[in-house]
Amino acid sequence: MFIISLTYKTSLENVERFIPEHNDFLEKYYRSGNFIASGRKEPRTEESY
Repeated sequence: MFIISLTYKTSLENVERFIPEHNDFLEKYYRSGNFIASGRKEPRTEESY
């Protein structure tokens, strides 16, 4: 099992642009049985500039 924790290196506004594609990616691997769990990091964090 792997656990991944992200710290974004760009603005959260930029990250939001890619959420639909990311959700498609997740759905593909849930359907294939490769993913069993995922979730949003609350609160989302970004690296300070």
